[in-house]
Amino acid sequence: MTGDSRFSAYADRTVLITGATGFIGGRIAERLALDHGAHVRALVRSFGRAARLARLPVELTYGELGDPASLSAAVKGCDVVIHAAFDWRADANNLAGITNLAEACLAHGVRRMVHMSTMAVYGTLPPGDFDEASLDTPFTAYAKSKVTLEQHLGTFVGERGLPAVVLQPTIVYGPFSLPWTDQPVRRLLAGKLVLPEDPQGLCNAVYVDDVVDASLLAGLATDAIGERFLISGPDWPTWQAMFESYAQVLGVDGPVLLPAAEIRRRNRTAGLTALRHSIHNPGELIRTLAKSTLRAPLMALYRRLPQGKQAGIRRLYTSRPSGGPVPVFLPNAQLFNLYTNLARARIDKARQVLGYTPRFPAERGLAMTAEYIRWAYPCRDKAAA
Repeated sequence: MTGDSRFSAYADRTVLITGATGFIGGRIAERLALDHGAHVRALVRSFGRAARLARLPVELTYGELGDPASLSAAVKGCDVVIHAAFDWRADANNLAGITNLAEACLAHGVRRMVHMSTMAVYGTLPPGDFDEASLDTPFTAYAKSKVTLEQHLGTFVGERGLPAVVLQPTIVYGPFSLPWTDQPVRRLLAGKLVLPEDPQGLCNAVYVDDVVDASLLAGLATDAIGERFLISGPDWPTWQAMFESYAQVLGVDGPVLLPAAEIRRRNRTAGLTALRHSIHNPGELIRTLAKSTLRAPLMALYRRLPQGKQAGIRRLYTSRPSGGPVPVFLPNAQLFNLYTNLARARIDKARQVLGYTPRFPAERGLAMTAEYIRWAYPCRDKAAA
């Protein structure tokens, strides 16, 4: 175990983690089990996705967010529950899941429930500082769902005394971060990643281990119940600086800067361009289909394939173009808003109430992420890209 006294109370406590097969939940499980001596119980829907967990001294227990019986069994005997799961397939499952989980926590006398939300609930903010008092203005379906879940959990806190805390991480990067590390890296390797030229937006970046620290502190802080906390890093690098650091590790060209008007013009013909690229690059075709309205039926078909066929599709998914035009990855409307945003998340409340002190300024967090990139993407010379 590590010598961090802030988390010594977790020794021998039982902690249930939902979403433990994912990015943030998996790292929480790893830290609790290996560094802090906790008994970790991981709620798992698909054991085939639990490879990272299987190497850890954790208890894997089957459960579904929509199944009250399995959630109740998983919660029984737990001191703390950290809810990091989110069902992208069916939003109704998320509301049912947080309801079932809250009921189970009340029934079994859990000391603390920590719910993982997101900075996205605040939508597109004006330049300058923002905090938890800012108005919720979600503009994506994901963010709207997260607002609903926060509000629903609040009724359990106010009306039934559920000892719950809400965390709102910002842009969480680091090893295994699909949207903010792996996807940009794959795009830098495969083609040209485009950023708006002006303004060069600020990234409210937070390294994954800082989010883990905040999660564990939220499970202990006496004055945190019923509150929500923005969780971000200690500084605000530009998006260009973030992606340039990835490119330097990979040995490829960094992001391309284009005027906003040019990005909008190109986006109007992006569908046809993507189709042309896909003809020469099966991996790009798979990635395009994975983001389309066909995602759900295609995923159902994929899961019925033999393991060998699934592995082949995964190799194609990460493959690079074999010919034809170099792919150009333009930001969609949501990313464009992020890449040009000049808002800065304030974490004063988390500092004061949780005792949260981020340990990873961007320079250190990106250096840690660089080690992951070197391990996960060993073939990274310019010629191969």
